[in-house]
Amino acid sequence: MNALLWTVTVLSALLALAALALALLAVRRCRDLYEVVSRRTARGPVLPAAGTPVPPTPVVTVDGAVVDLGERGEDERVLAFLTTDCPACEELAGGLRRALAGLPADAPRPLVVVSGGAAGRAGHVRDFAPVAYVADADGRHPLADALGVTAFPTVLVVSDGRVRRAGHGLAQAGLEAVR
Repeated sequence: MNALLWTVTVLSALLALAALALALLAVRRCRDLYEVVSRRTARGPVLPAAGTPVPPTPVVTVDGAVVDLGERGEDERVLAFLTTDCPACEELAGGLRRALAGLPADAPRPLVVVSGGAAGRAGHVRDFAPVAYVADADGRHPLADALGVTAFPTVLVVSDGRVRRAGHGLAQAGLEAVR
């Protein structure tokens, strides 16, 4: 009987040690994952902050027009960044087209920057050309890089050479408030 009691006690102790080891491994894994997630957000914002200067480099559109976003004294202009391989961009496109079409006639013409595959870009150019200037690029557009846009879709409102509002959707960018 003592041998049985001794065996049960030893096995219980070994089982408790194994459970403790597994718990410590789980805590270590959670800590490693937390560091990965923390490091990812530490890379910087994916949206330009209000007040970020707009690069003075003119943007050439697909129809050859030159748009200077760094003009001083300019009213608010909508600037949208879309990619062809982004489901959220496709969801936003219809609402964005309607919002841009509803801007006042005296507002500066919006600029839509489309990156990605040629077929998708052609569709966006066709859809947005009646309501906005459209610029495109095979890869990332230099304007997106210059402004620090790293997530898509991104909608900015710029004036006087600076970003005024930014968001990943129409309401976040305050698009309904554009005059």
